[in-house]
Amino acid sequence: MATRPCLRCCKLVPETAAFCRRCGVTLGSGVESRVSTPAVTSFPPLPSLPDCGRARWTGIVVRSALFTLLAVPAMYMASTPRTAFHNGAHVYDASEAPPGGGGADVDAQTLQRFRENVEAARQRVVAARDRLQAARQRLKSRAAPELAPPWAPPPAPVRAAARLPARAATMDDVARADVPRPDAPQVTGFSHARAPAGARIVINGRGLGRASHVIFAPVAGGGRTWQKASFRVRDDGHLIVTVPDLGPDEQQATVVVVTPQGAAVTVPTAATLVAGDPPGRAPRDRGGFFFVSDSAAFTPPAGATVFVDRGATVRFAAGSLLCIRAGGGADRVRGDCLILRESRNPQPRDLSVLSVLDVSALNACFVDSLFQYAAP
Repeated sequence: MATRPCLRCCKLVPETAAFCRRCGVTLGSGVESRVSTPAVTSFPPLPSLPDCGRARWTGIVVRSALFTLLAVPAMYMASTPRTAFHNGAHVYDASEAPPGGGGADVDAQTLQRFRENVEAARQRVVAARDRLQAARQRLKSRAAPELAPPWAPPPAPVRAAARLPARAATMDDVARADVPRPDAPQVTGFSHARAPAGARIVINGRGLGRASHVIFAPVAGGGRTWQKASFRVRDDGHLIVTVPDLGPDEQQATVVVVTPQGAAVTVPTAATLVAGDPPGRAPRDRGGFFFVSDSAAFTPPAGATVFVDRGATVRFAAGSLLCIRAGGGADRVRGDCLILRESRNPQPRDLSVLSVLDVSALNACFVDSLFQYAAP
């Protein structure tokens, strides 16, 4: 029997049926159905194709991105000239032609400029550290002092140089009896004993490699009697120093080199020795170099340079450079003085903010004559 699908539910019904027995829709006569309703032909479903193209393009994109990430740094490194420093020397690449046509030879001027830049950067770092320490010290000074508990042990005294014998009557006796600290810096001399402002001289000694301050203090007195000098380190035994401007007059100057291990102060053997009791009396003129020892209490003239040994005291100083060893004292000192003092807790400071510098040791470097400052 011939069949045809229902127009609503697609159920096969006989061609002569007037209605669908499933959904009840009227189908009409068999002739109308054959004329008006075309035969429905079902086609088999198309087979699904694997998505090969999408996977292939994804792999290509990923590989291209990885290649780009690796190629860009490689091209940058290849285009940059390779230059290195080995043990302080400039080493050129084989493809790089050093200036001057020296092949693989070191360019001395380039190396020197590099060292000067490194030293300048180091000095800027030290100056910034000094300013920070000075700010911290100001904050501590404003706070109330903390009292040590009664059970706390007393602080250990600083090991200073040997005390001078009572029979020391001249500066030669002082120089023979004084024992310098071996771990602190020492100054032994200068490449030029006389030079004007702006000239470069070499300070000879030992333990100078970590110098933080170089100070010139004229002993003639008058005005501000000390000036900081710019310098750079050649090695542990030599400093290249630019002489600062000390004024229009020729005069002698004490040189002070400060390092984390201590300070070295040039002391002339012709200095005035102040020792014993009663207290020393200051001369009427200004300036001068004085070495105060034993239990003396000395009032120096304005603008003097005073080295205070253990047990001695300096009073009413003005415009002076005071070098005070552990056990020495200072009383009623004006604020225009520069004070270097031995302390078991040294703290670096910016001298332009606070002119008091604590050092771990203070060495007296005895010389026949001080540095001679020449007028411009």
